[in-house]
Amino acid sequence: MEAQLYFPPKLGSAWDSVSAAQLGWCSSEKDTIIEYLDQTNTHSFMILHKGKIVMEEFFNGFLRIVLPAR
Repeated sequence: MEAQLYFPPKLGSAWDSVSAAQLGWCSSEKDTIIEYLDQTNTHSFMILHKGKIVMEEFFNGFLRIVLPAR
């Protein structure tokens, strides 16, 4: 049976995550991609798998900002 998609709650900043290792992905190359993204003036980078965060990185002084609910 295939895993169901995950949808984060409408309110709040909680978001489920899953590691690359849990997915059977090659996590040994994470440092390589982070170095590349940092060198190419990337501000942020995110990988989602079925709605869950696998990787979330911020570069060059950029930070995650949680906006208030409307």
